Amino acid sequence: MLKTESAEGFSPYVSFILIVSNLLRIFWYHVESFSPVILYSSLLMIVCQVTLLYFWVKISTKVHKGRLETFWHWNSIWPYLQVLLAMSALLSFCSHCLKEHHLYAWLLGMASSGVEALLGCPQFRLNYERKHTKGLAIVLIFMWLLGDFYKLSYYKSTGAPF
Repeated sequence: MLKTESAEGFSPYVSFILIVSNLLRIFWYHVESFSPVILYSSLLMIVCQVTLLYFWVKISTKVHKGRLETFWHWNSIWPYLQVLLAMSALLSFCSHCLKEHHLYAWLLGMASSGVEALLGCPQFRLNYERKHTKGLAIVLIFMWLLGDFYKLSYYKSTGAPF
């Protein structure tokens, strides 16, 4: 993005999905402690996605001046941070009130995995709208699969819930 000064091909919805799933995973960790590696990787992922959104906003507002704002397509980084803060506050409140309930921990874990399972949807939608897959790197698909298999093997080998 920075080198070409083009945000084409970047979907902020992928960042949304990753931020939500990793935020859920962070609160799941606080309710049902497991390997801190998962906590740290979730924190790092959120920082990376917010950074990507910052550069996407910076580049896309330069290219599309006066673009109509819609959910998760804002012309400033501040609304993204406000949503992240609001989600964190809501999850903090819920986790504080419900931390003793096993069902709540299970729901956080399932929601985290379920949201992350939607990761390919923005790309599928883009391909459908374009009526082609030109520009979709097969390496991306293999990296998604490799990442998922790695996570699964990590969870299995450490006994972490998944």
